[in-house]
Amino acid sequence: MNTLLKTSFTIAVSFWIQSICFSQAVTYGNIYLHKEHESYPNGVHQAHLVQWNRLSLGLKTEGNSFIIEDWRQGVNDIKPLFKVNLNGNIGIGTTSPGYKLEVNGTIRSKMVIVEATGWPDYVFRPGYELRSLPETEAFIKAHGHLPEIPSAQQVEEEGQHLGEVQQLLLKKIEELTLYMIELKKENAWLNERITHLEQNQN
Repeated sequence: MNTLLKTSFTIAVSFWIQSICFSQAVTYGNIYLHKEHESYPNGVHQAHLVQWNRLSLGLKTEGNSFIIEDWRQGVNDIKPLFKVNLNGNIGIGTTSPGYKLEVNGTIRSKMVIVEATGWPDYVFRPGYELRSLPETEAFIKAHGHLPEIPSAQQVEEEGQHLGEVQQLLLKKIEELTLYMIELKKENAWLNERITHLEQNQN
């Protein structure tokens, strides 16, 4: 979370604790918060925050949601920064989050941990039915992608589930490893046959 959102969230919490129904001006260090009691037909209350004329944010409640907006370009170019819905959904850069956290932009992180079950170690267990290479070739010719892997169109329309895709990719790597082991054995057998034939000719 960048400095702008950190500052916004800190102010927002303090702002939320105070009564939203009364006009008041509050100073937080070098940040001046002026809250105007201005009710809109849909139950919106707005506030204006200014920090040395560089930071201008709108803090408002709308229905059962709390919204922080960027007002630096004026009221005709308001950009949503942060929204919390009553159902716990949080939106950054969007005012209509459909998930617990929805970000309209790029996320940079040191680490992402995705919980998963059914990790495909079962590929190496005895009895696993490995699809033959001719079957795989036929599927690719018919569908244009690997078996079990989502198509390009599906990913473009629905996005990709990070944990599920990681599992599928690992499964394909493990299957590819089995194919290579089989090919290595076949190659070794062919080399033995060639050597045996050459010895018989001599």
